[in-house]
Amino acid sequence: MTGHTGRRGISGWRWDVLANTCHNCGQCSQQQNFETIRLLRSVVNSLDEVESEPVRVVDIDRIVFNRLNRMYEPFIRFCRIFLSHSTLTLQASEVESFSLMIPMDTLFEEFIAVVLQSDPRYFFHCNPEIQPQKYIGNLATKEHSGGVFRLIPDMVIRQNKTVFVIDTKYKILDEEDRKFGVSQADMYQMYAYVTKLRAKAGVLLYPDIDDREYGTFFFECVGPAGEELKIPLYIESVILSSDLNTPEGWAVFRESLSASLHAAFN
Repeated sequence: MTGHTGRRGISGWRWDVLANTCHNCGQCSQQQNFETIRLLRSVVNSLDEVESEPVRVVDIDRIVFNRLNRMYEPFIRFCRIFLSHSTLTLQASEVESFSLMIPMDTLFEEFIAVVLQSDPRYFFHCNPEIQPQKYIGNLATKEHSGGVFRLIPDMVIRQNKTVFVIDTKYKILDEEDRKFGVSQADMYQMYAYVTKLRAKAGVLLYPDIDDREYGTFFFECVGPAGEELKIPLYIESVILSSDLNTPEGWAVFRESLSASLHAAFN
């Protein structure tokens, strides 16, 4: 950033909102949180040519977003929360801001695990052992230093001697794509899990807003007796668009989750 930027930049963008918020947060942060303070000061220093006059909430509310500055909107909402001394609610308009604060992939993974553990008979039609974040070994070994690249699926499901693997991904699938938008890295990861455990099947579970059908991939590998195996990997999604605070919305979610697991576990 060169030259005197003033309060406004391209397309009327208000850089002072970000500078002012970071400055105030740096003043309020606990002194022992050195890393947070360092990052805040780094942002303020990067914007040192911006006029840092006090910013009011009403000033933020007057900002007009367009295609040139839309990418900054979640961050400005974030600034507004701090400057108004308010809290974040899970309303649709604040989902982007919420995602900035919470690691949504971890939240989705732990939420699904807790729900499955709360009523396994409903979801699996039996009472299997559900092991979240189960360490199952290493992908490789290093000479003189043991195993490297730990393998930890989101969930290992065991029923007697039968093993299944569930891995959650907080990403959007693409039903028009021949691979459904599943990344190559996720496929390699699941291949390592199911072959390490000699699992009967694997499930990649994604969030969705509608009841959609995707498909199934097959991993071809060699079994312990040298036989050729085809292990199915089910690409499934669960509806998260219903209101989980209502009995009706919760029922829709449970039914969707149960249906997404039906093919793999029946």
